[in-house]
Amino acid sequence: MNKVLEKTNDAALVAPLAHKIWMEYYPDVMGREYTIYVLENYHSLKTIKSDIEKGMIYYLIKDSINPIGYFAYIIDDKGLYISKLYLLKEYRGKNIMEDVFSLLTQEARLKGKKIIYLNVNKHNVASIKYYQRKGFSIIEDVNIPIGPSYSFDDYIMAKEV
Repeated sequence: MNKVLEKTNDAALVAPLAHKIWMEYYPDVMGREYTIYVLENYHSLKTIKSDIEKGMIYYLIKDSINPIGYFAYIIDDKGLYISKLYLLKEYRGKNIMEDVFSLLTQEARLKGKKIIYLNVNKHNVASIKYYQRKGFSIIEDVNIPIGPSYSFDDYIMAKEV
């Protein structure tokens, strides 16, 4: 498959894709109510616009024409932080992320960073295993309150580049 990584500042392209990806995968992992809460507070049009205004870099992953996923990152004091990395269900397991990780590694090196890191939900076993195959290791266990009765119960995983 021919894939394209396209930098975007158009939150209106990302938000509906985020909704579709999250609703097809995460209710089974984290429950429907939690998924909706996270979508409304971390992947909404308003939030994505705010992320972009604060310097987060968003990319669409396309199958030549149509968006099939997206990712977002920001450079901070620790390294390159992957804030979002999502792919439609039917495209998972097809080595599409190879180009994404190559771009992120190159970007980290260009910015003089030696670490790429991300958060992953502890119950997202498939993603944890995938990141481990890509050279990431669990470096921290965190529980970050995000709302009245919700928290991000995550591992922070990192990889040297």
